[in-house]
Amino acid sequence: VEVTEHSHGLKMLKLGRIDYWISSDIETASLDKDALSDTSQLSVAWIIKQDPGYLAFSPDSDPTLIARWKSAFENLNHSAFYQQQVEYWRDELNIPIEHTPDKGFHISSSKLLTLTK
Repeated sequence: VEVTEHSHGLKMLKLGRIDYWISSDIETASLDKDALSDTSQLSVAWIIKQDPGYLAFSPDSDPTLIARWKSAFENLNHSAFYQQQVEYWRDELNIPIEHTPDKGFHISSSKLLTLTK
């Protein structure tokens, strides 16, 4: 079913008009604050992908430039940047965001959604 706003898919799922809805845990929680506390309606059916973050370059990119970007990305990964972002967005969205190297930004595992009908 095509929708004009992603939030409409969540509403249709909760009303039983569709069986599945693809979204991230952070997006679902930001669209529906009740999704974190009312797990009687929502749960994870499949985890399609978890992504810690990555850099993508075209095949003909200069290897020196790629090395500089990789180095900057590694420095970022070992800085306080991600924790600062977690704290900012946790307060801004009022949802329990975390960041781990293996999953990237995600909802606290104790608050994961589960899909039931």
